[in-house]
Amino acid sequence: MSVNPLNTNYAKKCLRDYEKESAKTGLKIKVKKTKEMRIAMTNKEPLYIHNEIIERVTHFTYLGSIIDNTGGNGGGHQSSYTKGPSSI
Repeated sequence: MSVNPLNTNYAKKCLRDYEKESAKTGLKIKVKKTKEMRIAMTNKEPLYIHNEIIERVTHFTYLGSIIDNTGGNGGGHQSSYTKGPSSI
């Protein structure tokens, strides 16, 4: 899930709604596998799922690209397609 909130309260509401809708189908969000990254937000208040703090990261890999908290790709924009068969 990707949330582009204007403030932390909106992000909290989105998480509560997502958690509620997921539970209706028997799905449970795994907090240990969930990460949070903030871009251009000064609020340092943590986000929670199931009363556990979501880990905050400064970068992550998505479809072979490294995304960082400055909004850039961290220089890691090569996908497995451009790296060749050795990366697969």
